[in-house]
Amino acid sequence: MLLDTTDKSSLKDFSGSRPEPGIYHVAINMAEEKASKNKGTPGLEVEFSVLAGTTEGQEGKNITAFLSAVGDDESKTKTCINQLTKLAVCCEILGFRESKEVDWNEAIGREILVKIESQKYKDRKTGEEREGTGVAFMGFWPVDGGSDAVAVKDVPRDPTTPRMQEWAKSMAGKTTTATTTAAKPKATTSAASNAGPAASTSAAPKKDWKSLV
Repeated sequence: MLLDTTDKSSLKDFSGSRPEPGIYHVAINMAEEKASKNKGTPGLEVEFSVLAGTTEGQEGKNITAFLSAVGDDESKTKTCINQLTKLAVCCEILGFRESKEVDWNEAIGREILVKIESQKYKDRKTGEEREGTGVAFMGFWPVDGGSDAVAVKDVPRDPTTPRMQEWAKSMAGKTTTATTTAAKPKATTSAASNAGPAASTSAAPKKDWKSLV
């Protein structure tokens, strides 16, 4: 029996394929409406693949979550729907002040930020209580953080992904506009006519995620 530990340096490397607790930049591999295995209630099964994050060495690991659309009562059902709605907004397949039938296939390939936390659960076969990791309730943000950007500004992102490149270009465009505006001479001041050449109005897309948050 040939065994190999060339890719492992400590016991932590045997923790399995699920990511450890942290906040991660992820891509969505799968999003499918289906019934839960335990209760048969409707919901959404989503698989996230880690691209980067606050815990090192988790890149490439996957985690699947089932987000129920139904709770034990009306209030809990509303909370479940709110979580699904937040995910859709973070995936940019649903906008604010909008009501529509969401096609979750559009979420596949989208990039967001997700919080993974330690969670306790009961083993369905033995009934024993175990500890693992799972997606935190409401633990979603758009890649740029949206209105909660300050809370996730230190979360590492993979700057090479399509969504990050798109973000970088949009930020470069804003920088260009701001630079152009600042460089315009003021007609009411004589000093403006003696100023040197206007600042450059071109800017290359930023590649470091820290420069974007």
